[in-house]
Amino acid sequence: MAKTKTTVARKSAASTLVALLRGAGKAELEEFDREIAGFDDQIDALKKERSALQQARRLVDCRLNGSRTGASKGGTEQRKERRNQIFKFLTEEGPAQVQAISRATRIPKGSIHAVLNHEWFAKTADGWTAVKAGSNVPAVGLRALRESD
Repeated sequence: MAKTKTTVARKSAASTLVALLRGAGKAELEEFDREIAGFDDQIDALKKERSALQQARRLVDCRLNGSRTGASKGGTEQRKERRNQIFKFLTEEGPAQVQAISRATRIPKGSIHAVLNHEWFAKTADGWTAVKAGSNVPAVGLRALRESD
């Protein structure tokens, strides 16, 4: 029964709207334009408020977590962080292919290639390896040292 009342109400509202539109003229058109402009102003104000709230949230998140969670870090900072992460991995595990480095560190392969193009790393027959800074002598992986004992 409620469904029938709802359907009747919709049809009644639609027919009322159609009747109003049939009698509409220039004054009603101008009224529509004013109403639409009012909505546009409200939308603009809400967008500005939303933007301010998002900025405030980022500032609080940075204060609480020490970094901008969900936002990209600066290129140099991120590259250094990834370089250290890959260096640590290769120092502990020994030589590895890019795919294995990516799986272990969860760094995208393309980013790994960019990071490996640094004096800390060298390509060997066994894969990429960490080298001592300023030299081309590979650092021995800790896992390899443990296995040789």
